[in-house]
Amino acid sequence: MTTLKLPEREVSAPLTTATSPHKQLSQNGNHNIHRKLMDWIYTVSFIEIKPSIISKSGASGLFLSERIRLVNQHAVIEREFGHIHSSPDGSLHDLHHVNESYLPYVKDLIYATKRLTEPITPPEQIICDADTQHLGSEDYFTWSMLLKDEFQLKNKLSLSAEEWNNMNIDFFNSHRYFTDYARRMWDDQKSKNLVQLKMQK
Repeated sequence: MTTLKLPEREVSAPLTTATSPHKQLSQNGNHNIHRKLMDWIYTVSFIEIKPSIISKSGASGLFLSERIRLVNQHAVIEREFGHIHSSPDGSLHDLHHVNESYLPYVKDLIYATKRLTEPITPPEQIICDADTQHLGSEDYFTWSMLLKDEFQLKNKLSLSAEEWNNMNIDFFNSHRYFTDYARRMWDDQKSKNLVQLKMQK
């Protein structure tokens, strides 16, 4: 595993608040990467983007969804675990002063959601299960319509109801939950949702 080494800051740090100790991961990054990161974050079902409550005005806060149970309620403030400053600063911060040796581990967890079929470690399995919790939700069809709108907007596509339905059926058939907890909590409803999807064909 290669550890990301960030360059030393050449200018003074951007303004932030002292409400929670945190660490700046990057500044003045490539604009395209910054945009793609923001676009990708919007696709993660358990992350919500709202104005930061711990940083200066204009920063986009990254909040854990209420669907995610926090082991330690005091680990983050109001569920905000990081934030991204707007351009031209474009810096990415995470909360708490984390030892750099942990960063590759954290990034592996984030990228695990991009390869849902092959999480390796138990934490990666938990993250992947959380990211697809909506498949086993009673609100699945509401989530599905929101995801369809997002998918079409992001990919500049216009899908028919049948095309979207078939894509979802294929995804259901290729998907499985990895943890006992997820299977126990969501497999039954997921099966019911799949039956409903097939009835719509």
